[in-house]
Amino acid sequence: MRLNLYLLMLTLMLSQTIYAQSKLCIVDSLNKDTVIHESNAKKNTTGKPIKYTAKRDKIEGIKMIGEIELTTANSSRDSWLGYLGTVGYQFNSYVYLGGGTGITIGPLYPDFSEDELKQSVYIPVFGNIRLNLLKNFKYIPFFDLKSGYSLKISNGKRGEGFYYSPSIGVKSVTGLKNFINAVTLSIGNTVYKRHYYFNFKMGLEF
Repeated sequence: MRLNLYLLMLTLMLSQTIYAQSKLCIVDSLNKDTVIHESNAKKNTTGKPIKYTAKRDKIEGIKMIGEIELTTANSSRDSWLGYLGTVGYQFNSYVYLGGGTGITIGPLYPDFSEDELKQSVYIPVFGNIRLNLLKNFKYIPFFDLKSGYSLKISNGKRGEGFYYSPSIGVKSVTGLKNFINAVTLSIGNTVYKRHYYFNFKMGLEF
């Protein structure tokens, strides 16, 4: 009976040791790909700080950004839907520079009796700068500016000419290497040749 009890106690001790060692190995492997925040560390019952990890944003290298954009003026009749794609270089945790193009279709509720509201297709071509306001956080606010020229493909008189689109937003860092780096949401303004629109964008960073 005592032998069985000793064996049971020894088994429990060994399993606890193996569990602790495996947990340390997992944490150590995660720390290689993540950033550890000591300042916000909580304390456990032993009084020692518990480290937690934050997913790392892409710091340097080629980056692609794809966004779906909804723009609208004062009337829901004058709403446009577009897709914007950008390829550029992330110089550090804060600065991204690139260039891109896309396609914009609208109004979504056309009125073919009015030239201003006939459904049209435009292709904006632009330079893009994106500035991250923080680093090493899961949620990072940013400022984005696109500026260039919008080409008319069919119909309409509204969207051809100077193109300008500043916006502010926040991105949620996924930390997935060689895949989706972050999911973004932003709001701002879009200008097509003196016509001003409010915009809402949802996007992905690769």
